[in-house]
Amino acid sequence: MPILVLENIRSAYNTGVMLRTCDALWWKAVLSWFTPTPETDDKVKKTALGAHEQVILWSFRNPKESIAFLCNQWYLLIAAEKNTISTPLGDFQKTQEVPYALIMGNENT
Repeated sequence: MPILVLENIRSAYNTGVMLRTCDALWWKAVLSWFTPTPETDDKVKKTALGAHEQVILWSFRNPKESIAFLCNQWYLLIAAEKNTISTPLGDFQKTQEVPYALIMGNENT
């Protein structure tokens, strides 16, 4: 099952929406660093509309811990980044038969 990693997301509303997306896709989620969690911010719960209760969810204090957790479980890490050599997400094709984690970073970078 894929994992969505929310790394340093500042908006509780964005976090809630992404948890709803995980619920719809049957993905797990990792919240890391300054990303608000359902336990720390009621706005996440409000926006998630109950998805936070359905999605398997882990929280970590820093990126190093979240990456170590995923690597220890043999996840292929994929970082979402827009630059001149990026592959559009719709064109992405897995080349290995291992579970993967899609890392989404801060909205302002």
